[in-house]
Amino acid sequence: MKVKVSGHTITMFTDLITGMGRKVREFNSANMGIKQNDVSDLTDIFEDLAYSWDSINHWKRWEVTRRFLTKLNARDRFGEIITYYLSPSNLRLLGCKESTKDLILNTVNEYLKDDGYRVTITTKGVQIKEISGESPVQVIDFINIDDDGIKRELKSCDEAIQDKQFRTAVTSARTLLEATLGHIDRNLSGASDENVKNYELPRLYKQVTKKLHYYPTAELEGSFKKIGSGMLTCLQGIIEIRNEAGTAHAPKTSQIPIERHHALLVVNAAKTIILFLWQVYKKQKNMPSKSDQENTT
Repeated sequence: MKVKVSGHTITMFTDLITGMGRKVREFNSANMGIKQNDVSDLTDIFEDLAYSWDSINHWKRWEVTRRFLTKLNARDRFGEIITYYLSPSNLRLLGCKESTKDLILNTVNEYLKDDGYRVTITTKGVQIKEISGESPVQVIDFINIDDDGIKRELKSCDEAIQDKQFRTAVTSARTLLEATLGHIDRNLSGASDENVKNYELPRLYKQVTKKLHYYPTAELEGSFKKIGSGMLTCLQGIIEIRNEAGTAHAPKTSQIPIERHHALLVVNAAKTIILFLWQVYKKQKNMPSKSDQENTT
C-alpha cells in the first residue's frame, strides 16, 4: 500500500526511531523507556529496510534519519516505516516497553489521522487503513512552538520542496500555521486545548489577530488591517489547497498536479503569516528573540 505522510509525522517517527527529540522526552518522562539509538543501531534498522547507510556522523544522526525518512516518503513508502516500527519484535529491539505499546500506537494514530490513515495491530500483523474526513483543528500539540521549533519545521517544508515532495510541503506548512495560531491563542487567552481544537482555522486566526497589536501607529491601523484581511484570505486559500492537494486526502486528490512553484507559493505565504504573527506575539509578551539572547551573552 502506498503511504505518504506530512512533515510533522516524519518528525515524530524520526524521534521514535533515533530515541531523540521532543516526543521521546515526553514519552520517557512518563517512564516509557524508549532508548537512544547509536550509529550501529540505526545502521541495522536501515539495512533491514534495504537502505545502505555507509557514512554516519554520530552527532548528525537525527538529521540524517529524518532525511532518509523524507526520501522514503517521497516514494510513497512511508508505510514500510510504520509497519517496521510498530511490529512487536521491533518495538522491543528499539527499547520500548511492552506495557507502552498501546500508548505508542494511540500517539501514532493521532498523527496519522491528519494524514488520512489509521493503524491497527492484530494477530496478522500491522495494518494501515485509509480514512476520510477532517475535523477542524487537529494538530495543535504535535510541534514545539518556539524559535527553534518554528525554524526546524519551516526548514522541513523547504527540504520537502527540494526533494520534490510538493504535497508534503503544502500539508506541513498548513500544519505549522495551525500549531502556531493555536499556541498563540492559548497563551494570550488561556483557552483550553479542547476549546482550541474545536475552532476552525479562520476563526482561530481572527481570534489571534484581535488580541495582537500588529500595527505600529493608530494612523497606520487601517492599512495594516487591510494586510491582515489579506492574510486571512491567503490562509483560507492555503486550507483549500491543502485539502484538495495535500497528503491528508491523497486517495481523493492523487491526480491533482502540484508543482514546485505551487508548493513554493503556499509555503512562502504560510511562512510570512507564521513569522509575522510569531514576532508580534513575542514582542507583545516581551519575549526576547534568540538573536537578542545571543547578543547579550
